[in-house]
Parts: sequence; C-alpha cells; structure tokens
Amino acid sequence: MPKLPPLVLLDVNETLLDMAGLDPVFEGAFGSAEWRTAWFQATLTLAMKNTDAGDYHDFGFTGRQALAALAKERGQNVPADFADKLSAAIQTLPLHPDVPEGVQLLRAGGYRVGVLANNQAAVVVAQLRHVGLFNSLNVVLSADNARQLKPGQRAYEYALRETGAEVAETWMVAAHVWDIRGAVAAGLRGAYLSRLGEWPEDQTPAPEVRAATLPEAARAILSLAPVPS
Repeated sequence: MPKLPPLVLLDVNETLLDMAGLDPVFEGAFGSAEWRTAWFQATLTLAMKNTDAGDYHDFGFTGRQALAALAKERGQNVPADFADKLSAAIQTLPLHPDVPEGVQLLRAGGYRVGVLANNQAAVVVAQLRHVGLFNSLNVVLSADNARQLKPGQRAYEYALRETGAEVAETWMVAAHVWDIRGAVAAGLRGAYLSRLGEWPEDQTPAPEVRAATLPEAARAILSLAPVPS
C-alpha cells in the first residue's frame, strides 16, 4: 500500500477565521465588543479546566457555561435570543484573507491539508462551507469525536488515527499557544501564527515555525520538511 502524504492540520477559530466577526453580536447584546474576547478566553479556560479534571463537555456547551458565568460576574442579563444569534454568527465568520494562498501552497507542495477544531463537526463544516474552503481540504476533524478538546492529547491522537498520518510528519498550525504546546507534547510539529501576538518566550516547548501569515508558515514548513516528489 502506498505511503500517504504527510499532513498539516489547521486550527479554525482565530487561525483560519476572524473572530472579530462576532463583535456586532456582543455589542448589540452587551454594548461592547470587549465581551467577545472576554467570553472566548473564558470558554478556553473552562475547556482546559474540564480537560484537566477529566470531564468532557462539547465546545458549544462550554461556551454557554462560560457566557453565563461571565454575565453573572458582571451583573448582566443574557438576552433570550442571544444564543441563536451567536450560533449563526459563529457559522458565518469571515476568512482571514491569507488563508487560501497558504492552503494552496501546502497542497501544491505535496501535503495533505485538514483542520482539527474544537467546535463540533457540524459547526466546523458549516463554517468552512460558508467561506468556500471546505472543498480545498483533505480532511475535516472535530476534537468532539475524541471526547477531549484540544489541547488534550487524545484530540491529536484521534486526528492521527483518522488520517493514518505519522506523528513525526504531522504539523499543527494554530494562532493559539496552548494548541501548539498540546500538539508538540503529543509528538506533532508546531507552526505558530502570530495573529494574536508573538510567541511568549517563557512558553515551552517552542514551535519550529513562527510566522505572521499562513503562506509564510507554509513556505517555512515546505523548507523544513519538503515532500519527496
């Protein structure tokens, strides 16, 4: 049986898609887009706490829990229609403009390209179809199927099993430090996109690639690990 090409896995929220697309929903409900960043950080923090405790809840449920806790902490009421508006906005987030070129470079260089997201599979598919990226990918994976969200090790192991990829030949590309650290701890190679800031020098293990854009990351991956023709 022929050997499968190596694999690049991409994170979705903030890595491929611009979460600022949610700002109008939070502004309309709470008067400030700052709520969006506070909510998403609270969601990630709660997801990691659940993972550390061995408890599993899907990312949507975790997000609702985080929002309720944040609203209570700030003495705010969550509008009755907010959950529906937020769900619709999450599925129609805009694509970062550099993404198609980066995906094309990786595929032209011989890599399989997929996503590994924390959102449930139906949400991820809707997101990717909305921005026209779904058909450009070889595989679309949700950590929900591993019953452990990233950066839990089972999420990355699930992706390797599903794709038949070899761990040492598989890259994780993300704009989140925690995602890269989790992937590298699981044996994958890491490429960090500095969409949210530069890599903190006190965070280890450090990624092999640090880049401002996906095409820049793609070129670095192809330089470090070219696929034999």
